Amino acid sequence: MSGSTSALRSNGIHAVVNLDGEGGADSYDINLIGGRTASLVNVFDTGDKGDGNDALTTIGTDYPDVFLMRSSTGTNGLAFIALINGPTPLTPAATDPVERVNYNSNLESITVNGGNGDDQFYIDDTRSSITVNGGQGNDSFQVGQLYRSRRTPTLAGIAPEDVFATIDTTQGWLSNGVSFPMTINGGIGDDSFIVFHNLDTLNLNGDAGNDNFLVQAFALAGSQEDHRALTDLSGGAGADLIKYAVNAPVNIDGGDGFDTVVVIGTEFNDDFVITPNGVFGAGLSVNFVHIEALDVDGGAGNDRFFILGTNPNWTTTVTGGLGSDLFSVQGPTPGNGVISKDLLGHSGIITHGVESSIIGSIYSGINVQGISAHVGDNDTPGVVVIPTDGSNQVVQGNGTTFSETDQTLDKFYVVLTRAPEVAVNVTVTPPPGLALYNGSVLLRAINSETQVLKLRNLFAGHFTLTFDGATTGALAFDAPACDGVTCSTASVQGALEALFNVGGGNVHVEQTGAVYTITFKGALAHVNVAQLVVTLQGDANSHASATVQTTVLGGVSTPTATTLAFNSANWWMPQPVVFGVDDKAATVPTSADFLNAIAVTPLSGVVAAGTQSVDPNPNTAGDEYATLISSGHAFAGYLPSSSLPEGLRGASLKITAGDEDAAGQVAMVLGSYVENLTINATSGTFNIGFGASATLTEAYNVTATALQNALAGLPGAGAGNVLVTSASAGHYVITLLGTLYLSNAQQFRFDGTLLVGGSGSSLTIDDNSLKLNQAWAVQPTPTKAIFEVGLYTDVKVPGVKVRIFPAAKPSVVVVESGGATNVAVGDPGVGTNNDDVKVRLSAAPASDVTVTLDDGGANLLAFDYPQLTFTASNWNIFQTVSVRAAADDQVVRGFHKSDLRARVTDLANSGRYADYTTTVSVADDNVPGVRVIETDGSTNVIEFT
Repeated sequence: MSGSTSALRSNGIHAVVNLDGEGGADSYDINLIGGRTASLVNVFDTGDKGDGNDALTTIGTDYPDVFLMRSSTGTNGLAFIALINGPTPLTPAATDPVERVNYNSNLESITVNGGNGDDQFYIDDTRSSITVNGGQGNDSFQVGQLYRSRRTPTLAGIAPEDVFATIDTTQGWLSNGVSFPMTINGGIGDDSFIVFHNLDTLNLNGDAGNDNFLVQAFALAGSQEDHRALTDLSGGAGADLIKYAVNAPVNIDGGDGFDTVVVIGTEFNDDFVITPNGVFGAGLSVNFVHIEALDVDGGAGNDRFFILGTNPNWTTTVTGGLGSDLFSVQGPTPGNGVISKDLLGHSGIITHGVESSIIGSIYSGINVQGISAHVGDNDTPGVVVIPTDGSNQVVQGNGTTFSETDQTLDKFYVVLTRAPEVAVNVTVTPPPGLALYNGSVLLRAINSETQVLKLRNLFAGHFTLTFDGATTGALAFDAPACDGVTCSTASVQGALEALFNVGGGNVHVEQTGAVYTITFKGALAHVNVAQLVVTLQGDANSHASATVQTTVLGGVSTPTATTLAFNSANWWMPQPVVFGVDDKAATVPTSADFLNAIAVTPLSGVVAAGTQSVDPNPNTAGDEYATLISSGHAFAGYLPSSSLPEGLRGASLKITAGDEDAAGQVAMVLGSYVENLTINATSGTFNIGFGASATLTEAYNVTATALQNALAGLPGAGAGNVLVTSASAGHYVITLLGTLYLSNAQQFRFDGTLLVGGSGSSLTIDDNSLKLNQAWAVQPTPTKAIFEVGLYTDVKVPGVKVRIFPAAKPSVVVVESGGATNVAVGDPGVGTNNDDVKVRLSAAPASDVTVTLDDGGANLLAFDYPQLTFTASNWNIFQTVSVRAAADDQVVRGFHKSDLRARVTDLANSGRYADYTTTVSVADDNVPGVRVIETDGSTNVIEFT
């Protein structure tokens, strides 16, 4: 719809509104009413993905609200945000009123504001990047929920179009939580955060108050104890017996108050690694700062805790729970690591060894630190994010000129791991406080102020509005937003325009029931204005109330997202994302995270006959799998090949629609498993082999049974793992059973050069069949059920953490080369023994500032310039300092650490600028050793085709 919505006074009472901004950057602001309101708003933007930053803002009430967020299984299905208004919102009835906002995948960002009150948010799945603001009150947030059954019409009373994905765990059916990045800001109050599942990055900010964060691990159904010994760190036995619901990273910032983080394991034998700023394992990756207490509880099972360090700023409690548990402090970790996902690719371990040709050399056989490299694997689709110089940090400038030289700009790069089959769009959304830079200006929208007037239970009488000291005439309880082409003073807009300090054309009012959205424009656009004050007159009915809330603060900015377009011609070219501090932001934090998401058209089709569950041995648990058969050569472009070695292996497959009972199921593709052999000959023989195994010679008219027996005897195949059928002469279907699948390196090989009397003999991988890693909970109905295979659709893009130096919080700024500082004891004339840092201030000084660099009195470090002077003319120019190890004191320390401080020490400015503290790695020349220094602080590679 377009134009004024003033006529929609009945909206909220079974009213439906359809909104479509079409092309360009559109903003949708929806104010929810609460009470007994029932409404449906469809925000179905039809503009092309990436043609502008389309943003939806949904605003709750000042009372306790209960929000529910869900997204149906299919990529192009319904997703919604709902305010449940029934008398028992946690156990709603089908007839309870709900204010529901549907949205589609074309929105780049969504904001949900809870408002005042003790709000509750329950999140089952999402379709876009979302920021949730709890506002004031003791709010609670649950990401991912556990159910007794799949969420289908038959089992749960869910509407067919609302069926959402769940996975089968040992504790019940678990929803996805979030499928796109989400940031939750608790706001003021004692808030509670519970995380059961998150498929994409989840940032939790407690803000003010005593907040509690709980992250729980879950094991998938069919998991078994691995029976490994507590002290067995080899990583061999039973590594895949426990299958976890693996989460994307959860990043927690406790904020002010006493904040507690609790991490809970499963009922199985879990392994956890605990570091000073994170807990990893059992499918979890939990990072945290600014908390006061950490509690890690292994739950049941014989759990192992590998404690590599704790943080002195909070207490750490590790509880084994039930079972016989192992606690290892500063010891080795399992050889195959722990189960944790950081979205940076899989880990590749590089080991080093030392040999010497000199007999008795002190270097012979010494241990050398290995490297855990992040590997972007081209076997599966992926997106790699590359920071510059090891990390990202940026300093607030003057708001008009920007440069990477003074670090008022920084950047990172985005690139794909392999060529996409269809166009891929990566959406980069800057957090509040940062904005993208296009080479000349920051990309942002300066907001015009929006205030929302809500009249509650007002059925008679009048009210007035006061703006910056000027008061309107009395307005009737049912005053329209505007009552004509020119709004009269009997309308809210006309009454405001009549005020001397507002004026005509400087305000616009929309009406939704008894809610008026007042937006300032014209001469009052893009500036902060006074808060309106509403006053009920004496003739107003009893029990009536009225409030005004500022929902969009004027004069401050909203950062604009950007879309990076990749295709088969440019997928391997890193695309830069350049950004700076947004001086128009409402607040500039000291750290923030870019939220990155991906949009691509999925591969979909209709289920065909032959789709089934397979149980090879009923007496063996965990060996079940399923097949999916399609038609129309659905997988022709995704078969195993030199450029796609394992085909669709590792992709997720979902039943999205068409079959209500089967919808919502999610499984992983094991791979292609069927080949079609055609022999067109009247005599002769052909050769066939499997992978690198020996070749068999068979007659042109071999029977299916004979061919099956021969193939089963090949190494790599094995008895009982091959099935051969033949529906007609010369046509054979070769099927791999069990866990076997086809790849570019492991498939049947065919040579028909000795066949006589015909042409066109061939062996090809079937392009209508896939094998899945688990049995169907409900077998999809052929010709009805619709499936979807996630390629780049299911890829989660790593976020980017940025350290920010805002002007409002003067600090000493230090840039470490490669993101870290490494030095060695020895001759300072050897360049590799030293490292450089660059130092500046983040805010102009009132008088000359002296910055001193030291190591806190440890006498382990030295500097060529231990003191720097900054003035009004050079405070924003970096000065370079060489860091070196202090003179050798003959104390044997081996590889060790030292603090490095950069702090203001002159009396006039002491305490005005925040210190910068970092840790320096120091190599000792009194002990033989090998230094391993990673470029930019880490090793990141992409497997290239």
